[in-house]
Amino acid sequence: MNAAELSGVTVLCGGEKLLDSVSLAVSEGELWVLAGRALACSHAALRVMAGRARPDLGTALVFGRPAHEIRRELGFVACGQSSSATLLRAMPRVRAALRCRAGAGAPSRSARVLDALGMDFAQNPIGELSRLERRKTIIAAALLGEPTLLCIADPLVDLGPAEQRELANGLAAAREAARTTIVCSSARLAGFEPIADAFAVFDGPSLAEVARSSQLRLGVGERRLLRTADLARDFVILSREMPGARLSVEYDAAEKSRSIRIEGADELTLGEALKRAGAVVLELRSLPLSIDERLGLA
Repeated sequence: MNAAELSGVTVLCGGEKLLDSVSLAVSEGELWVLAGRALACSHAALRVMAGRARPDLGTALVFGRPAHEIRRELGFVACGQSSSATLLRAMPRVRAALRCRAGAGAPSRSARVLDALGMDFAQNPIGELSRLERRKTIIAAALLGEPTLLCIADPLVDLGPAEQRELANGLAAAREAARTTIVCSSARLAGFEPIADAFAVFDGPSLAEVARSSQLRLGVGERRLLRTADLARDFVILSREMPGARLSVEYDAAEKSRSIRIEGADELTLGEALKRAGAVVLELRSLPLSIDERLGLA
């Protein structure tokens, strides 16, 4: 069953389109990420899905019901814009759940959510909490409300790589513990790659691509580093033989060597070009593309 479904949704703001005839279906129990260079567009889709905004055209349904009619049953967290007031409202619910967990027998859904996010720090004074801990607190409070759908804007924004991994893993575990559906919006996808079930990529107000994690493949063969016996000569020849590829020269200070960086040439094309050039290959390495590069966000 679809937890959330947008059908032909158009959203206008000041005469400009934030969404243009967007159709998207999120399956129950999954974790999705909406991304695009124009973050306002993916945010608009998230707000419509959470019932915080109504489309100018089209429909937004959550479990078959209009999202705006059941917004109280849905969760919405704007991490990048969260204020101290948001944290102060969230903290009592989290601390009450921690007290209940301490005196409970069998673990409840709330206790499992707290454990998944690692919330024991929430007993500390608010002024001592880190940015990551504050973010966990407002997300935990939203999940403790047992929403059928939780929408989170920018959960990983302004966090370091280690903090991003911790929060992403916590979100995945909390989603399982709460038995809910989570949809996030973000400018980039890399931090979500290990945990998301699917990605929806916006090109401006239009939906450009929907990719499931199981369908994504590392872009080996799309980007390579090549060392040859005569780098300068071979660079000139390969540039001529592969006009559609992007070539540049990189210097590795540690190895004190230069390599030709090749992007946009498949294995067969490169192999034939090397043969025609008569190049003596010393090393050829494939470099995996990041998920942002694979989905056109880099």
